[in-house]
Amino acid sequence: MLRFFAIAGLTALLAAPTAGLAQSILRTAGNFALLGGTAVTSDGTVGTVITHGNVGSAVAIIGYSDLNGGTGPAVIAAPGIAIVSGAVVGQAILDLGTAKVGLAGMASTATMSGVDLGGKTLAPGVYTFGAAASQNGALVLDAQGKNAVAWVFQIGTTLSTGAGATVTLINPGSNGGADNGIFWVAQTGGINFGANNRILGNYLAATTISVTTGANGTGGSRALSEAGVTLINDQLNAKGGPGGSDWTGGLKFSGTAVVPTTSAVVGSRILNFSARALSGPGDQALIMGFVVAGDNKHVLVRGVGPSLATFGVVNVLADPLLTLFGATSALAANDNWQFDSSGGAQGAAIQAASAQVGAFALAVGSKDSALLFTLNHGAHTTGLVRPNGTTGVALTEIYDTDSGPDSRLINVSARMNVTAGEGALIAGLVIAGNAPKTVLIRGVGPALALFGVTGVLADPQVSVVSGATQLASNDNWAAGATTAEQLIAASAQVGAFALPAGSKDAALLITLQPGAYTVVLTGVGNTAGLALIEVYDTP
Repeated sequence: MLRFFAIAGLTALLAAPTAGLAQSILRTAGNFALLGGTAVTSDGTVGTVITHGNVGSAVAIIGYSDLNGGTGPAVIAAPGIAIVSGAVVGQAILDLGTAKVGLAGMASTATMSGVDLGGKTLAPGVYTFGAAASQNGALVLDAQGKNAVAWVFQIGTTLSTGAGATVTLINPGSNGGADNGIFWVAQTGGINFGANNRILGNYLAATTISVTTGANGTGGSRALSEAGVTLINDQLNAKGGPGGSDWTGGLKFSGTAVVPTTSAVVGSRILNFSARALSGPGDQALIMGFVVAGDNKHVLVRGVGPSLATFGVVNVLADPLLTLFGATSALAANDNWQFDSSGGAQGAAIQAASAQVGAFALAVGSKDSALLFTLNHGAHTTGLVRPNGTTGVALTEIYDTDSGPDSRLINVSARMNVTAGEGALIAGLVIAGNAPKTVLIRGVGPALALFGVTGVLADPQVSVVSGATQLASNDNWAAGATTAEQLIAASAQVGAFALPAGSKDAALLITLQPGAYTVVLTGVGNTAGLALIEVYDTP
């Protein structure tokens, strides 16, 4: 049955939102449980029920009736729910588009391209899929006891779920999760649900949303599409969350941008640090250090040599051996990444973790090295060498693989014998989160002599680059854009050793937006010597 409604008679009903439904970043689109720009459709199967939230399309509504005397098939909406179409719905479609753009523009907490959401437990954050996303199995959203938090899934194209997939919330805050937000955003594609899903949150799509038989969205769900939406024997309830919530909390508009509410701001953190340089025996070994605040920090550590050849790097370290050290002893080691130290297969786990954090894939069968490890608070180091003393260009990396607020990387560093050309110490830095992060970056050479290090780089210079743009640079730390007093205070604040007055070490105090950066340490005049590059997360 095809039903068209005129504006007349609905003005009073639609002038205000459905009672109790929060507008939040969805604005008037939040009045709807089911919204389609071109059509909303059902096959009329008994069992399709909308218990809260309007049903609307700007063009056509097919197969729906209400409980107030409608004449459609046995596809029903509860009393007081409007089934509407026409120009009135146009504003809701515009508001849907605004919300999609704002959500898609949020800074990413973690890149999950190629990672299936089934079997995952995720803290609040912004999770990015460069193309399609999938969920086959149970997804758990862990609120970690916090109020006003949100999960945003930025999906480049299409979201597809398997039969029986479920989404559940655990560990809500003091209000039971009543002000939390859950948003699924298929930016250029649609959403295809498998049979008998348990869905949760606000599903926003550019193209068709297809809800297959038996979906249960009574815990709070919306299907909002700029194109069409089709339901078959399903249940939606836009206000089914705890305390009558509708999963639109935790976020707000700042102009046209979507940002966390004050209580939901979780800040930003160091997601990844990597260093590329010539690595060899003895003092020429590429050594990376990092400090963890808090316990149970899950990390991926990689020592890459052979796979660098796929990026045009020559003279790679042919067979790197990666060792992870704690304060007093070695914690773990890996030679070839697809097998752990006991010979067990770990390749699938390493590749899945690499995809989750946006790291390039290691070549199958290569002699690169990698470790998945859980660390507690304190200082740790990695070494990247071969017992036979070979030398080559290598990359050592650490990735924070979880977004929990209780533990994080607060200091990352790399020490290397710096030379001209390929011997420059090149570090990669990724800041993840939803707010700018101020970091202290230091390129240390002369000050290493205070710790008995010989052959130091006499005059290091450090620069920070975003893409092809140099953001900042420094040669001598006491004579840069940041004053010596500011650098001394920042070093003391983060627990860094003091740089000698008048030394030729380099330092920067810089505020970075979430994103990827390159830090380059070289010797002035192409000089050579041992140097240390450091990045500190300032409070």
